Amino acid sequence: NQSGTPTRAFQGKIDEVRLSKAALYSGDFTPETVVTPSEDTVLLMHLDKQLGPFTLDHSNSAAEATLGRTSKLVPVDR
Repeated sequence: NQSGTPTRAFQGKIDEVRLSKAALYSGDFTPETVVTPSEDTVLLMHLDKQLGPFTLDHSNSAAEATLGRTSKLVPVDR
């Protein structure tokens, strides 16, 4: 809902995840097949590409994540 409280469970698959500092769309849009980073992107994960249990962040943040029941996102010091 508008307060951020979940109202129902999600059933499905997520292929692309992009989190940004600012809104990227202000009206109707056609989603990209493969999401690309923008200047404001802080996390970009292509969840159909992974190395073992890991998936990589394709933004400038370059974090790592593991997939599964104990999933977590870990910033990488570079």
